[in-house]
Amino acid sequence: MSRLFYTEQGMCAYLLYEAVSARRRLRKQLVLPERIAAGGTLHLLAKPFQDCRQPLRVQVNDHLFTLEPAPTSYLSWHELPLELEHLRPGVNTVEIWSDNTALDGWAVGMESGYRPAGSRLSLDGGQSWQNERMGITHALSGEYIVRLRLENPALRDPEPPAFVWERPDCPQFAAVREAIPVEIREVADLWERARALAAWVSTQWEYRNTRGGIEYAPWDALTILSWGRAKRGMVQPNPIVMCVHFGIVFVTCALALGIPARSVCCNGGSPHTVGHFISEVWIERWNKWCQVDGNCDVVYMRNGVPLSVDELSRLGDEAGSLAVTGAGYERQGDFIKQFVHDFMLNGQVYQHWAVWPRNDYLSYPELTPPSHGSTEYVEIAWRWSEDVRHPEALGMFPCRVQAAALAVPPPPEWRAVRSIL
Repeated sequence: MSRLFYTEQGMCAYLLYEAVSARRRLRKQLVLPERIAAGGTLHLLAKPFQDCRQPLRVQVNDHLFTLEPAPTSYLSWHELPLELEHLRPGVNTVEIWSDNTALDGWAVGMESGYRPAGSRLSLDGGQSWQNERMGITHALSGEYIVRLRLENPALRDPEPPAFVWERPDCPQFAAVREAIPVEIREVADLWERARALAAWVSTQWEYRNTRGGIEYAPWDALTILSWGRAKRGMVQPNPIVMCVHFGIVFVTCALALGIPARSVCCNGGSPHTVGHFISEVWIERWNKWCQVDGNCDVVYMRNGVPLSVDELSRLGDEAGSLAVTGAGYERQGDFIKQFVHDFMLNGQVYQHWAVWPRNDYLSYPELTPPSHGSTEYVEIAWRWSEDVRHPEALGMFPCRVQAAALAVPPPPEWRAVRSIL
């Protein structure tokens, strides 16, 4: 068994990073148990600048390692295997820098917004350290995203907390319902209502990720609809409104229409492969969670029953024969249709999947990630299914649970079929 040690929640804003150089170093301290029986793996969220030729220097206690730059367009996970002799009981110190003289070498992921406990920045090559005026803007305080999974038969990650549901009587639902066409609100069957909703959501704006925009839309359904349709955020045209945002709008609207719904992310077997953000709805008729895609408008049916994401994770090439596209898919551009063909119809993108542990985006917007999908998956809270092909690839996450635990139905107040118009 093993356990992950960390001091942040992975709430990483992709443009609010730390940069390192020869004199600008960062430090991360992680406290390990008093008894260490084996080594582990250091997980570091970082990215080399374009054309960077210098390695990243990583010193773990008294042992120096290097990570060679590899091209990537976003902050990505880097893994460093550690032996028993590299670690020590109690406080372990990780220092990171590059040999660049300018801030054009490496960026490291950062979670900001509070005074850090385990992270420090040095501006003089490691002679002195500070825990304020951090980050590339010198306007941040927070924790660097550096984690360590320690191998030990006596250790295991703690059980994740229970799913947090939005209140069925959330007052903000009224404004959301007003934004949904009447003909969708009046569909009686909840599954058909969900399908009609997905077709509508998928056509409300043009998909844009970090290649097409800079300003990331928050996880707020009405704001996403506004920014996406207007093609403008506060500062920049063409804000980032990608699969994540289609999923958030779908779940929020589904809840507003009385359909129990939750958000799911998935990828092709490791954090470095293609990913997607989708949804599931609970349909009482089948007593199960059913996958819905508010971006691509694709579901999967077997003998008239929709499949869950758990079922999709085991399908492989059979997925293509079970796929059912809706009216929203037909109106997608070439990029989305190619994505469906290359990664969804062969089941590849569903190999790893996780549930976001709450859907109260309206009541608690401050608890939503600041730029999920702009980096590789990073948030601690994702509840990853253990029943996947390569669970060892999820070492940087602490919440790994059996698929049966992720199949638990909604609470009674959400299971009752209600007509909300």
